[in-house]
Amino acid sequence: MSNGDLRRRFLLVMALLPMWLHLPVIVNAAPPSMPVSPSECHRMLGQGKVGLARGLADRPTLKSGQAAFDVLHYDLVLRVDPADESLVGDIGIHVASVIASLDSVVLDFVVRPEMTVDSASVDGQAAGFRWGDDAVRIAMPAGLAAGESSWVRVWYHGQPETPTVGFGFGVTPRGHPTIWTLSEPEMARFWWPCKDAPSDKATATISIRVPEPLMAVSNGLLLEIESLGDGTRTWHWSETYPIATYLVSLAICEYDVFEDSYVTTSGDSMPVIYYVYPEHRSRAERDFRFTVDMIEFYASVFGEYPFLREKYGMAEFPWGGAMEHQTVTSYGSPLITGTNIYDWIIAHELAHQWWGDLVTLETWDDIWLNEGFAVYSEALWEEHIAGEGAYHAYMAAMDRKVGFSGTLYGPSADPDSAFMVPYVYTVYDKGAWVLHMLRHVVGDSVFFQILRDYASHTSHAYRTANTVQFQALAEDHHGRSLDWFFTKWVYGTGRPEYEYRWTTRTTGGQHLLMLHIDQVQTASGVFEMPLDVAVEFASGETTFVVVDSLECQDFEVVLEKRPVAVVLDPEGWVLKRAVERPERFALYGVCPNPFHETTRVVYDLHTTQAVEFTIYDVTGRRVTNLVDHVMSPGHHEVVWDGGNDRGERVAPGVYFGKLIVGGRENRIRLVLIR
Repeated sequence: MSNGDLRRRFLLVMALLPMWLHLPVIVNAAPPSMPVSPSECHRMLGQGKVGLARGLADRPTLKSGQAAFDVLHYDLVLRVDPADESLVGDIGIHVASVIASLDSVVLDFVVRPEMTVDSASVDGQAAGFRWGDDAVRIAMPAGLAAGESSWVRVWYHGQPETPTVGFGFGVTPRGHPTIWTLSEPEMARFWWPCKDAPSDKATATISIRVPEPLMAVSNGLLLEIESLGDGTRTWHWSETYPIATYLVSLAICEYDVFEDSYVTTSGDSMPVIYYVYPEHRSRAERDFRFTVDMIEFYASVFGEYPFLREKYGMAEFPWGGAMEHQTVTSYGSPLITGTNIYDWIIAHELAHQWWGDLVTLETWDDIWLNEGFAVYSEALWEEHIAGEGAYHAYMAAMDRKVGFSGTLYGPSADPDSAFMVPYVYTVYDKGAWVLHMLRHVVGDSVFFQILRDYASHTSHAYRTANTVQFQALAEDHHGRSLDWFFTKWVYGTGRPEYEYRWTTRTTGGQHLLMLHIDQVQTASGVFEMPLDVAVEFASGETTFVVVDSLECQDFEVVLEKRPVAVVLDPEGWVLKRAVERPERFALYGVCPNPFHETTRVVYDLHTTQAVEFTIYDVTGRRVTNLVDHVMSPGHHEVVWDGGNDRGERVAPGVYFGKLIVGGRENRIRLVLIR
């Protein structure tokens, strides 16, 4: 593929993002007619998930008693019948006690009239249970000591309330049955009893009995297809890597299957398997042709594909979006167009195999560690195929100009709401921006080492991580604290709003650039950020970096040539607003401000002018006049020592300077402290 082709594909992605990505409908997808931004598509991808959960709010991630045990393994034995849209389940849970005496196992399972819990057992013996308050509580016949384990089983049957709870029955465009699940954030509890919290990952075996000729696709490796002689088959899958409950997947249909292979740098091969509706086979072959390239790229950047012993798969399902189920992404029918315009979604879901599946968020407050990382991975893929300019364009398209709501960490107390407007923009797009800015703060070499070590860290890989741990890892690699960065960008709100002015003066054959930057945002306090400053000359340009950390700050740089333009953060490394105000202020600033003894008042004249500069107190009474005469063009400074017209030191407080140049008046605030 040529660079021109890559660039055209990138622009097409930017222009043709569909408004209906969030709808659980079946369509013969065609290129959409209404363009929207990547940010809007992220909104729809996220919001569709919460739509399935029906807005259930204020659910604690762990129920009382669930912290007392750890799940080691799930054994799901399921029978799914599309004829009557029924589900029969036999769920085994291998649990280990983490307390002195465990007397009950509490599993999440939402009470609904359409489902019935039939019985329960502990280590093969019938056990008492109670189903209520959206949980199955199974009595342990004897207290389980710390470190001891038992097998608990629950039998149930019924008709899942589909598709609103993440378990759907439908038909393909040709009328064939299709059944699917989507359990993020906490919808596994709607169709199977489990400890439905991302903090407790376990291995799993998943056996799915379905009528022939349906195929039942799930996580991990396919061990066996068992024909039962009654027109049904059981598909036996094994997920040997720890998995969170929201990542357990069923995708059932009469699929057409085609394969590719991913080969590691050491020569190991892994199957990449695609399960698609037969009528979409040719489109899917075109759309999925870059998947292996993406695996190779992400493996080179993040570390080896994390589920190499098993597979990477993509299974078509009739939802409008996609979901990063471990080892087998569910990919929406409307996205299969044969045009490659949704390559960024393939990249996003694949990246989740590292960010979300390998390293799973510890709590839903940490959701940006999943979604922000996956969105940023989209931008890295664009940089890889189309260059640095495409990368910056991709990030710029996710700058929500009206602002981001809430903090990045824990944008809402309810895990569903993190996927809803307005918080979904924060989780997905600001999350990606934080990584983009962190890359500029620490530099490429350190940044990508942070990502690789975060993925491979023994405390995180195949386990969970939280925001505090990610910050600590980043600081270890950076070699110094990043609290100033995380406090503002992850735990805080807002963004810096810069107004800047610049002037030059020539001395000794050199040109002194004087740059003044004001942070004019009012609600979020002052940000400390490194800022690239691009200086353009009549021929050529140069860039230097300043660290802006004050409400108003002045910088001076010696240049060999006279500048003709100055641009703040030209590539867009900071989530900001920046406006040059070359004509708004003749008065450039006061430094230091606040001040103890003296401060410099800095201003410029473009032509010879009558100048008057006077200090007033907050009541409007004159304190002293510092300038009152005609002055020549150029850079000027005047020093105020905190005295009045009589030479007396004035009281600490707020004062105002009024500069009048040729009848044009400008004011500035000065703060005197003792």
